[in-house]
Amino acid sequence: MRCSNLYCSSKSSGVPDSADDVGQHSSIAIGDDDLPVISYFDDTNGHLKLLHCNNVNCTSQTKTTLDSSISNGWWTSIAIGTDGNPVISYHQYSGGNLRLIICENAACTVSTRSTLDKPGSHTSIAIGTDGQPMISYVGFNPADLKVIKCGGNCR
Repeated sequence: MRCSNLYCSSKSSGVPDSADDVGQHSSIAIGDDDLPVISYFDDTNGHLKLLHCNNVNCTSQTKTTLDSSISNGWWTSIAIGTDGNPVISYHQYSGGNLRLIICENAACTVSTRSTLDKPGSHTSIAIGTDGQPMISYVGFNPADLKVIKCGGNCR
């Protein structure tokens, strides 16, 4: 849904991906091109995906599968890096790892993936003033709130 004003009393909506059971654990950011970028979990196929809208209403888009391992992509969170490209944190179900994807372009057709911690779920990502990702997440046994700050070594 795209709001036309601050109170969202006027809005437009669309369905940029409706194949099977998609859209779970979604997160949205606005890229440097002023277009929406959405990370989400495709439950039917068990994949983490990214959708880069080609216009503000997202009637045209580029879809990229970021992690095709079964059930990877829960609790995804997206931010835009200082280079203008998406940075995504997520939970890798098989293994329970906290993972990070750093995209090399706006549609994330080229990326670097890394494991940051085990375990890690319910992620939230932001980019610090130094341009490095910072991720809050839940660890297990016990379920603690944890934070990771990348210092140029998250690739």
